[in-house]
Amino acid sequence: MNTQSQQPLAARRSTLARLTLTLVNKAGPLTPEDRKKLADIRDEMDVLEGELRTEARTKFERAWSRYLRHGWRPNQCGNGISEEDRAIITESQRVEFRDMGTLGEGAYPGATGGFFAPLEWSGRVESAERWYSALLDSATLWDTNSGAPMSYPADDDSQIVGEQVNENAQVSTADVTPLSSVNLKGYLFSSRMCLVSIALLQDAGFDLDTYLTTRLGIRLGRAQNVAFTSGNGVSGPTGIIPAAGTSIVASGSYSTDGIGLGNSIGSDDLAALESAVDAAYRIPAQGAAFMMHQNTLSALRQVKDKAGRPLRLVSEAGLILGYSVHVNNAMDQLQSALSSPPVTRNTVAFGACKKFVIRRAPLRVQRLEERYAENGQIAFIAFRRVDSNLIDGCAGASIAVLQNLF
Repeated sequence: MNTQSQQPLAARRSTLARLTLTLVNKAGPLTPEDRKKLADIRDEMDVLEGELRTEARTKFERAWSRYLRHGWRPNQCGNGISEEDRAIITESQRVEFRDMGTLGEGAYPGATGGFFAPLEWSGRVESAERWYSALLDSATLWDTNSGAPMSYPADDDSQIVGEQVNENAQVSTADVTPLSSVNLKGYLFSSRMCLVSIALLQDAGFDLDTYLTTRLGIRLGRAQNVAFTSGNGVSGPTGIIPAAGTSIVASGSYSTDGIGLGNSIGSDDLAALESAVDAAYRIPAQGAAFMMHQNTLSALRQVKDKAGRPLRLVSEAGLILGYSVHVNNAMDQLQSALSSPPVTRNTVAFGACKKFVIRRAPLRVQRLEERYAENGQIAFIAFRRVDSNLIDGCAGASIAVLQNLF
């Protein structure tokens, strides 16, 4: 490796820029050797830009970890971070999240309003969210840089078919449904305050990043999952259950075991639910799956025939009728006691879960130093703006819901 390639990345980029200017400003036409040099410089610059972005992200993540542990500036709650770290974090907010609005603040949040977290750190929060939000694994995720309302395209071309065309014959036209759109907003969710003692922050052996990403992710995941499942779409996200276009009333497991009532699910109910969704939305490879509460899944495993033998509605691989099962504990459970009048429970959903779109803005984290200082604690809060809806262009026909009345 030559001496030039051992320069700091930024210095090397400047050197390459000067070499480029020297060549292009050279008097007379460029020689083949000059053109080759320019091509080599361009290739090296492409590689260098990727390395510079990686270096910037690494510096941001390190500065971010120090900020979480030590605070923005020195005070009674912490030693603060260096001027260099403050500059790195401020610059990252300007470059990475310049289009992201905040709660009544400017486009660039500060030390009091919180900062947008690094992508790697946000990814660790998301990993924790997924354990408590089944729809994050099954839906289509649309990550945006802005929290402003945005449109997502939708169309229904389900009734249009192609045609056989004779040689030299004119192709006929068909009425194509106009492309429509669904407006997705940015409803704000918070993790609520996560308190950490100052003494624990000062312990170098305490893995603060792992602790915070796990706790904040669990809290956000639980809150968002309820909205993604049953939200009314008026004051928050539209849930997959209210957006479903078809509902089937369960007959129960009586035809199977001879004893089941309206608060049970039989094999006929699952077959009817599958049939209620068009074949175009029943392709497992494209996200077709069942979704239910873990207790409902347990009840299905216990369904027996009239001789008391298990029906094995759930296979050893965890499949139902060949489809995957997503456990979503925000779904209704089967009613245990008879109600008068009967209560309707939305116990099982089936269909193309990928048609359900979750829009997310970047994660923002706030560090509160003074509020709990007298208790020797620092508070951390995570904020994320999200919205969701079932976008299939056919009035929710891609999802059907099984209802139990009991």
